[in-house]
Order: sequence, then structure tokens, then C-alpha cells
Amino acid sequence: MKTAGNTLLLLMLLIFGSCDKEESQNDELISSDFVKCWIHSFEEDMARDQDIFRPCDYTEFPSSRYRQIYNFMADGTCTYSVLAPNDGHFTDSGNWEFEETEQKLTITKDGEIIRITEVTELDDTIMSFWK
Repeated sequence: MKTAGNTLLLLMLLIFGSCDKEESQNDELISSDFVKCWIHSFEEDMARDQDIFRPCDYTEFPSSRYRQIYNFMADGTCTYSVLAPNDGHFTDSGNWEFEETEQKLTITKDGEIIRITEVTELDDTIMSFWK
């Protein structure tokens, strides 16, 4: 009976210990996961109060008048699409930074904040943040 209790305790320590290790590995890799082109999958927004982005080569999206696109580069620069007041579209460039402890993504242009948001999910196939 004592051996079974010790075995159970050891098993629980291994399970909980591996969960913490997995989380810390994810935190270390999270900044590099931004580096790619992301396109707004607003069809998926409907189910959540978040903006959902997918890699630009993820799937074919249905026709749309406008989809926000971000392209984050490893050197901290980025390009992003802009919807003009006359309904035209153009691409602008700036810088991006991810604050891992607060999970905050900040996009700036010439020192002015373009967007700052809390990232709620990020991996190879999805990037989401609060609207």
C-alpha cells in the first residue's frame, strides 16, 4: 500500500512538472512565432470577442472587400495593410515588439502607436488577440 502511494505521488510530480516545463518552452518560442505573414480571418471572429489571424498561406479565404494583413519580420520591422477613408487599400510599414511577460503586441510607426493589444493565442496556425 505504501509503495502504491509513493508511486502515485511520483507520477503526479512528473505530470505537473512536465506541464510547467512545456509552458516555459512555449514562452521562449512565442516571439519567433510572430515572424510571418498573417491575414485576418474575420469569419472566425464571430464566435469570439477576438480578432483571429491565420498565416497568409493557411487556406483560401472567401472573397472580401478588405482583410487586414500583418507581415512581421525577424528584425522587428513590419508591413501592414491600411483601409483608407475612401475605401482604398495600401500597405504601410513600421515596427513591432512583443512584451512576453504581459503578452502585449505593439505596432508603431515613427514612434506613434498604431496598435497595442493583448495576444491570447499564438502558434503556427493561429494568432488571436482582443478586439
